[in-house]
Amino acid sequence: MAGTAAWIDVLPNLSAFGTKLNSGVTAAATSAGRNAGKKFSDAMNQAAGRDVLSEQVKSLQQAEKKAAQAVSQCTSQIAKARDEQKSADLRVQAAEVKLQETIVKSGQSSSQAINAQARLNDARSKARQKTEAVTSAEEQLKAASKGLKETQTQLHDAQTNLNASTSKQSGFFASAAASARNAINSFRSMQSSVTTTATRGVGDSERFFTAWGA
Repeated sequence: MAGTAAWIDVLPNLSAFGTKLNSGVTAAATSAGRNAGKKFSDAMNQAAGRDVLSEQVKSLQQAEKKAAQAVSQCTSQIAKARDEQKSADLRVQAAEVKLQETIVKSGQSSSQAINAQARLNDARSKARQKTEAVTSAEEQLKAASKGLKETQTQLHDAQTNLNASTSKQSGFFASAAASARNAINSFRSMQSSVTTTATRGVGDSERFFTAWGA
């Protein structure tokens, strides 16, 4: 009775060896590269945001200078308006004294007294205008001071955000660089694994042929 022949692989089967190793290396390199690419993309997006914040800081710095100039101008206007108000009040007092003197000298119904009364009325009208000018200058100074304070607050916040963005961006680039290094190391490790495994397979084949006297 004839027996059934059965063939058993004695030599190491390396038919799919190269394909599997190449697939593993490619997958590892692709994953590491994708991770590094995402890190760099995040860093660039962060840099774009930092540029916007930088422009905002520059604009607010210019606004702060203008607001400070406005406060300075309003302060000068108040000083001038108050001096003019004092002078106007003195002219009112002088006109009042002149009117009384004219009345005593020429009589209340005299033309001299009537003219003195008209000059007093003019002096009082100008004094009211100067008082209103002081009030207006004070309100302008108050508004300018408020605007300066708000601008300074916004500038402080923008500078804080810019500093935080700069720090965060540095972290992104450091992380991206680390990911790139990891990708390179991973690829080198896989290359080393390929070389070691391939050498081992060849060694197994050599030992087999030696054992069979090839």
